[in-house]
Amino acid sequence: MGSWVHSGGYRRDHLLRTPESLRPDTVYPLLIFLHGAGGTGAGLHSWINPDSATAAAGLIAVYPEGLDKSWEVGCGPCSSPGMQGVDDILFINTLIDQLSDSLPVAESRIYLAGHWLGAQFVHYYACESPRPPAGIAAISGLWLRRTAVGCPRNRDVSVLMVHGDRDAILSWEGPRRDISALSMPEALERWRDLLQCRENPAVIETPDSMGDGTSVQSTTVSGCRASTRVELHRIRGGGHGWPGRARSVPALGPHTANLDGLTEILRFFGSAGR
Repeated sequence: MGSWVHSGGYRRDHLLRTPESLRPDTVYPLLIFLHGAGGTGAGLHSWINPDSATAAAGLIAVYPEGLDKSWEVGCGPCSSPGMQGVDDILFINTLIDQLSDSLPVAESRIYLAGHWLGAQFVHYYACESPRPPAGIAAISGLWLRRTAVGCPRNRDVSVLMVHGDRDAILSWEGPRRDISALSMPEALERWRDLLQCRENPAVIETPDSMGDGTSVQSTTVSGCRASTRVELHRIRGGGHGWPGRARSVPALGPHTANLDGLTEILRFFGSAGR
């Protein structure tokens, strides 16, 4: 069902999905999906078709709408909400508060997952929100350098990143003409440092089993503070789309069926609770 909250003088809409029956003696993890630039929460929901999977995982899932189909990501005029002085961290926290008032939300198991600009926002939220989430997942999105440099060390957040190395919209190598962002390997090392991870990265190569010309390199870092961990999945030959969810948009570039982004998110968050 659709609903809304008031935040910062704006009416902010969102799409909500819950398991069919919520037990009164149980609390449920909350997963917030953030759409990409030019998208909508309803559009992302339709693209990735997550309802059966999130319900099976026992999750409350919500798909908020960015103002002007965009998000404020901490770089001021680089986005329409930023130019208007919108505080999207306040919006997300207001949304969490409202959902927690009416639903049995597990306060220690709140997760954010985003695509494109939504992925940039989840990094920003993890660093700047007064109450960090238990985990974030960034799909085809970069971590802005200014946010990464200023991110404090008291953030016990597990981090999943998935990115194609043939992404022509947000390069694996990071730098952009309008703003500065970390490369994906730099983002891995920055989170590894912030979370004081002690173990060396474990790397697994998964070959192309689907015949689409892509493969997956998965890097996992464990032994981090407060049992957090960091994962980076490099889609070799992959573009800017949502892995495992084909879409006929040429600008997104090569699609991969060798990794399913939604499956990885649910797996990762399923073991990232605090």
